[in-house]
Amino acid sequence: ILSDDQLSAGDFVRNVKTLVDLLRQISTVAPDRATATAAAKAADHLHHGVVAASTDLAPGQVLDPQGKLGEASS
Repeated sequence: ILSDDQLSAGDFVRNVKTLVDLLRQISTVAPDRATATAAAKAADHLHHGVVAASTDLAPGQVLDPQGKLGEASS
């Protein structure tokens, strides 16, 4: 996915985090227990690695494409 020049690593992480947020909202409001459970599990499966690590970054910190911590360039 990231080898395509149209999607940067940062855009990918941001899109996955948005999807995780949506899935968590669905898991909260879904009237069907199976749907709520499936949405919660999907959110948990997506929220790992670089996506999870990016949540805990201090201001000005970034993750490079290999997931290593660095400072944002100006």
